[in-house]
Amino acid sequence: SLAENGSAAAECELGRIAWAEGDLDGARQRFESAAEKGDPAALTDLAHKLHHRAGRHEGSDAEKLSLFERASNLGDPRASFWLSNFYKSQDPHASHRFLVRAVSPSSGLFPPDPVACVVYGIQQASLRKFAEAFKFLRMGSRKSPLGKVALARLLLSGNVNQEAAAAGID
Repeated sequence: SLAENGSAAAECELGRIAWAEGDLDGARQRFESAAEKGDPAALTDLAHKLHHRAGRHEGSDAEKLSLFERASNLGDPRASFWLSNFYKSQDPHASHRFLVRAVSPSSGLFPPDPVACVVYGIQQASLRKFAEAFKFLRMGSRKSPLGKVALARLLLSGNVNQEAAAAGID
């Protein structure tokens, strides 16, 4: 099978199947294997599944946090964005650090998280860094309706050069 031959994507898919069949241990093994084979998003998927398990509390909070941190350190922007939200009220500096990581992943394996781009863009606009706000709101608006609204509001505010915005110049 592809999973036996080293495909991280196949391992991750088998992890999803094991999870759906109720085999939590099998799912964990498959997701961990996918991560070892270069797919940190598998750790994010496992952490999300543990975090959002309907009707049950699966895994400890420390375990979920560890999975998200490992995935973030390996370059998954979704994990970084989750951590940014997690730390928002207790450690604003850590929250900001993870948000920056979510909008500019270093691994090159993943595009920036679009919702994180919107949040970051709104933050930059509030700091009156309008060119930076425009750049990230434009990225977020490609996949997020909220991003489209926030970008439109920024453009209507008159704080961004309309010609540069139309031409896509930051």
